[in-house]
Amino acid sequence: MLIVWLRESIFGKGHYQQTTVILTAVTFLLTLIANSVIHLFYWHARPFVTHRVHQLIAHSATESSFVSDHALLAFSVAIVLLQRMKRLGYAAFAFAILTGASRIFVGVHYPADIIGSVFIASAVGWLVVNQEARLRPITAFIISTSEKVIALTPAGKRISRDINK
Repeated sequence: MLIVWLRESIFGKGHYQQTTVILTAVTFLLTLIANSVIHLFYWHARPFVTHRVHQLIAHSATESSFVSDHALLAFSVAIVLLQRMKRLGYAAFAFAILTGASRIFVGVHYPADIIGSVFIASAVGWLVVNQEARLRPITAFIISTSEKVIALTPAGKRISRDINK
């Protein structure tokens, strides 16, 4: 996402990709909030706690299995990118599927945990992208501030000088 942001800030004339990065971040933050709310009302033991599972990575047994934070992040990125930057979105979606499958494979999540992550990320991602117009003042402020900060750095000054030649 950093490469997408910087590529447009250096070479682009619009802010479509930067807005996409911001919408992705908003989606992920909202999915984490939704996950926190779910954990207030629902707790489910991890597979290695309730079943004989060869655990491949160390993980806390006291955290709820439902839903997967890793899958939430991966699918949040994928869902927003699928709506705004299709080709990159397909690659991100494939990566998200691999992320979910790996969480099951290492024994720290059930398939339902990953499916729940997909549903939450999809709902929130769709909502955020469809509310882009309402978020425009916030995205414009973030983009404007980042451009000012980048312009203050030595690299930003050099790029600005090269572009204006």
